Amino acid sequence: MKVEVSSAPGDLVSIGVRGLRGVEEAYFRSSDVELAETANAGLTTALTIAMRRGVTLECAGPISEVLAARVDDYQALMSRWYPTLEPVQVLTGTARSARPAAAETFCFFSGGVDSFYTLLRNIDRVDAVVYVHGFDVGLEDVELRRVVSDSLRRTVESLGKELIELETDLRALSDPHVSWPAYVSSGLATVAHLLSRRFGRALVAGTLAYHELQPLASHPLTDPLLSSDQIAIEHDGCDATRQEKVAFIARHPVVRQNLRVCWENPGGDFNCGRCEKCLRTMLALESLGVLGEFTCFPSGLDPDVVRRVDLPGRGPRHWAVVNLRELRRANRDPVLVRALAEAIARSDARRVHRLVWRRALHGRAATT
Repeated sequence: MKVEVSSAPGDLVSIGVRGLRGVEEAYFRSSDVELAETANAGLTTALTIAMRRGVTLECAGPISEVLAARVDDYQALMSRWYPTLEPVQVLTGTARSARPAAAETFCFFSGGVDSFYTLLRNIDRVDAVVYVHGFDVGLEDVELRRVVSDSLRRTVESLGKELIELETDLRALSDPHVSWPAYVSSGLATVAHLLSRRFGRALVAGTLAYHELQPLASHPLTDPLLSSDQIAIEHDGCDATRQEKVAFIARHPVVRQNLRVCWENPGGDFNCGRCEKCLRTMLALESLGVLGEFTCFPSGLDPDVVRRVDLPGRGPRHWAVVNLRELRRANRDPVLVRALAEAIARSDARRVHRLVWRRALHGRAATT
């Protein structure tokens, strides 16, 4: 597999990956900042895909000595955490940039709890915030993208910062090969390298506190390993739990108007108020007694909706248990508390049922 980075007239950089089936090129475009044509971005784009396919990766053009020295460590971690990824040989030259790293810092920003926390706690050292169209909101959802952009612009202007927006179809290249949770660190690193003409540091908002850390692609161990001598990538926010982050950001009026946590966005809703992610955040705000001040949600909490919420996987269940504890501690509406407890119990019953079925099927297969 070979990866090559090229620029086109105007504001476009493309990254081509040869040796793949299907889409072989991703574009990046921004009218807000000049993008760098750097082989570092090519490596971070293609490395995890090459690991998934188990093929040697060749990079056209030299990459940073700093990045090259850390590639093996990154692969070692990711292959331990994701069994479908395997370390591969990377063929490339190396070079050290003739210019010093830029002094400015940006943070990736989606308008959610984690990115608001990272922005607000680093407000004095962040020069700009970066939102990437095509990562969490599909490029085809033009109306929702417009709504999100307007909200981000209001947020950033009220804080006296600069908003930089990029657009990319990178996920059309990566998704057929690697799940987004396993690839997200690579995607963020690629954008960071493309912005390295102007910025010398990128802040990535973490999700979990230090004592909660799990093997995830974006992690305080992995994100820095994709840095170069031109830009340092820093995983931020592991000092606080989600509940602590919510309490911290809830004090800011701009958050109450513009917090965006919904990834389902049915009908183009900014926050639907009914999905697990919306309910998770609304329940946390309710435990703090401030949900009514958040105009970014369409309505209050309906116990019937809470009772029916699906809690897929350990993460959503963990947040639900935390919210249940905090709601009880704050003596909130007992009907709401009971509804959440029932949702957790139903989720646990489903998990046990699936486990019994798996064991039964495994035992049946072993005897045939």
